Amino acid sequence: MHRILILFILLSLGCKSDPSASVVAPAPNAGPQMPVEEEITDFATNNTIVVPDATTLVSEAVIGKIINQDPGMIEVIQGNAKSEKNYQSAFIKWPDDFVNAGIMVQVSRNPVYDEYRDWAISYIDSKKSAGENVPGTTDVVKFNSYDEHGDSGAYSYEAGKYYWRIERDYVITVAFNMDWDEKEQYRIATALGTEIMKKF
Repeated sequence: MHRILILFILLSLGCKSDPSASVVAPAPNAGPQMPVEEEITDFATNNTIVVPDATTLVSEAVIGKIINQDPGMIEVIQGNAKSEKNYQSAFIKWPDDFVNAGIMVQVSRNPVYDEYRDWAISYIDSKKSAGENVPGTTDVVKFNSYDEHGDSGAYSYEAGKYYWRIERDYVITVAFNMDWDEKEQYRIATALGTEIMKKF
């Protein structure tokens, strides 16, 4: 009886497939490939990218021309502590019948620089592949490609947001709380982006 049991165990082990044989290699040309991540040679290196003060990126005079408002009525407000190293934001406000009318401009750097150098690439790609939750709902909005500025970008009229990256260093965000139609929103985001990019 013991011999039969041992023989059965040996046969069972011998029939198991080699786990390495079941690994399927990805098909060539299976889709766009991520750029090769830069080699990390020193995990103790701090991120030396400096994030500029977002309130200084576009002047009130230029904003007024872009959004067709009196520059004297435009207020650019600091959105966070100036000591914040990973991002800086500014809120552009003006009197309007639309409640809380405004635009947010934000510049971000990689917050996990020592662990993952391709954060900016993944951040933009995720907007197009996974999208964003619409605040206050369970809906998810996927973004379209935005190629007006930087190395790659994403935008959604419904979300009122435009993102683009500058190499692996920065992600720029322009977000709207306004009732402009899609064509006008796109025009304003792009015009603001043109001014913002002059600082990089």
